[in-house]
Amino acid sequence: MKLNKSLFFAALMVSLLLSTIFVPASAGRGNAITIGIVNWADTTAPAHVVAHIIEEYFDKPVEVKTTSKALTYSGLSTGDFDLTFSVWLPSIDFRHVYRFKHDIDTLPAPYYYNAFLGLYVPDYMPEESLTDLADPEVAKKYDKKIVGIDPGSSLMTMTREDVMPGYGLEDLYTLQGSSGAAMTASLARAIKREKPVLVTLWAPHWVLSKYDVHKLKDPQGLFGQPNNIYMAVTEGFGAKYPEIMTFLESVEFNTIDFVGAANEHPKLAEWDHDWLSEAMLMVEEGKNLEEMAEAWVDNHTEAVEAWVEGKSWTPKD
Repeated sequence: MKLNKSLFFAALMVSLLLSTIFVPASAGRGNAITIGIVNWADTTAPAHVVAHIIEEYFDKPVEVKTTSKALTYSGLSTGDFDLTFSVWLPSIDFRHVYRFKHDIDTLPAPYYYNAFLGLYVPDYMPEESLTDLADPEVAKKYDKKIVGIDPGSSLMTMTREDVMPGYGLEDLYTLQGSSGAAMTASLARAIKREKPVLVTLWAPHWVLSKYDVHKLKDPQGLFGQPNNIYMAVTEGFGAKYPEIMTFLESVEFNTIDFVGAANEHPKLAEWDHDWLSEAMLMVEEGKNLEEMAEAWVDNHTEAVEAWVEGKSWTPKD
């Protein structure tokens, strides 16, 4: 049977067109590195900064996917995700890390030191410790209230069940549940008028880059000890991407702040800046995550280039 040339070429063109249309999206990504994260401001910010650096400096495509905390670790253990952020150790995320200890690798050094929970006041307020709040006259000054966040959060639970009874505050203050946004709005209004305000807060947070506030000392340690924040990768990631792994191990978003730091790292001890809170603030003030990442890298090129070479960055004199 003789084939009609016109029909043959028409069929060929349709076949080519369909093959173009139905190419899987993943095929165009060139075996992308996949970052799995929870959709929290202190998690999305560093993830997108690191993703931008990997794409720009290592010419490797990156996909950032948001999911739950549990599914993040599960996906990392099965290789569905290559990398995750916001691994709080030694306490908050220990159960996840321990469960998947044979399938994931936590990086040896944190990218954020001294992440903690607490009660904060503006710097123009004289109170320095949670013990100061037990004075009834001090309580009146703060309208006998602590401005909180989501009622079911760990921070609110610890404040209500541990901190307030521990420091004798339960009969002096009302812990007001609201949201993170409502809490920061209350803080902003008070600071604008230089009025007293007492809020639940944590580090890292963009508030720490925008306002002059200080954490009240917790001599009883009822908010728990500070955690450091790490990245974790799926098993075998370092062998597959050794240069990228070296870069990841060099990333630091704040100062080394622990006992002995002043002696061992005097420049870093004097450099009191929180780059993660700075990145979060850029998003809070209107940049989308991609714009923030690009701007942040442009603003910190010297540090980024040191990290890419596998070196720590130290502030200049």
